[in-house]
Amino acid sequence: MKGKWTWFSGAVLGAVIVFGMVASAANAQSYYKGKFDLPFKAHWGLAVLPAGEYVFSIASDDGRAMVTIRNAKTLQHVAFETVEFQESSAHGKSALLIGTRGEQQIVHSIRIAELGETFVCDPALADEDARTPVQARNSRDVPVIVAEK
Repeated sequence: MKGKWTWFSGAVLGAVIVFGMVASAANAQSYYKGKFDLPFKAHWGLAVLPAGEYVFSIASDDGRAMVTIRNAKTLQHVAFETVEFQESSAHGKSALLIGTRGEQQIVHSIRIAELGETFVCDPALADEDARTPVQARNSRDVPVIVAEK
């Protein structure tokens, strides 16, 4: 009986954590919505996004920002990712900034020109791309289309 209780309590705890994340994202003030068409598979935090069309929103709560990513066709949640503000003035057009680690394409930042901000998802890769010309050649930008500010 003890094994069943442990499994059950773990499932309940997991459900509470997921509910808390969704509720927190829903209650945070959304201040940017956009969409992008990813032409290749890319890693974004713990999520792996297959090639396809996505919509996202960036919400801020107490100085932190959360990106919610959904499949554009089904509106199914794909990922929730915490991001850091890095720059107060973004140069260039709005885009996902994607670098490589080994053979993997990894989203390391989101540049939102309309807000003058760059949000960093993977600080180590973002810094590496900024410093190393060889890495920068392997970087890709995926345009972000403004849906709403």
